[in-house]
Amino acid sequence: APRRTPPSPALAATLAALRRAPVVLCIRMGSYAVARKAALAAVEGGLTVIEVTLTTPGALDIIAELARIPGVTVGAGTVTTPEMARAAAKAGAVFALAPNVDAAVIDACHAVDVLAVPGAATPTEVLAAYQSANAHLVKLFPINLFGGLELVRALRGPLPDVPLLPTSGVTLDVLHEYLACDNVWAVGASKQILRDEYVQAADWAAVTRSAQEWARLAHKVVWEQPAAGAHGGGRVVE
Repeated sequence: APRRTPPSPALAATLAALRRAPVVLCIRMGSYAVARKAALAAVEGGLTVIEVTLTTPGALDIIAELARIPGVTVGAGTVTTPEMARAAAKAGAVFALAPNVDAAVIDACHAVDVLAVPGAATPTEVLAAYQSANAHLVKLFPINLFGGLELVRALRGPLPDVPLLPTSGVTLDVLHEYLACDNVWAVGASKQILRDEYVQAADWAAVTRSAQEWARLAHKVVWEQPAAGAHGGGRVVE
């Protein structure tokens, strides 16, 4: 099997940023204007890690704008080719999520210091992403269809060293339980924060309030929860 290589300093810094602010908000919209407003409203609410999927019109422009905001960590989503990885990096993305495991895309990301986060749903896929393809973080997707917290806990036994980012179906009421798992680095959220009714009504203040709620709880779990796995005990991230 290929030998894993450690993350570069830039990739390590991105990993640390995700661990400190462990809610990755996924922006996937059919309109540039709506996506941009949603992202800015969430940032205003304190969510500092934003993923803009490349299926969103004007995604690279939104990524570039977010990358200029101090304290915001911005990434691209649905990065399925090496060309997309390079375009995302040029726009200012420092991480790239994908729904699948593709070693060529992971290599292309890491070559430009973008943290590749490939998507996997089974133990075989998770290990292939981490061990064979040298990913440093694996997106567990779609978590709601593959067992939710039970899958995360089941993977912890045989694969304790693989850092996971569960996405698709993590809700506010179980956020603390996910973050208390020592194999969970961060979680992904989207519709749970960008509720359809808020977006359709262009109620960006409601999006900001929703973001505040998630950011507050995530911060509490990360910094105040007594020694519960990776996110407990006010741990200091290097």
